[in-house]
Amino acid sequence: MVYKIEYKASVSRDLRQLDKKIASKIISQIGELLSENPDVGDRLHGEFTGCSNYA
Repeated sequence: MVYKIEYKASVSRDLRQLDKKIASKIISQIGELLSENPDVGDRLHGEFTGCSNYA
């Protein structure tokens, strides 16, 4: 199954404030962690059924 990671606009703004290497490393680590275990987040309901929250 293929998953898509969507970030809130505030995440994009925060990452732009960081050094590009650090921001890239953060995005890479998130992708790696979720590819190993995509079910670690809390399942959402309503219009977001099928999505997860990793906050």
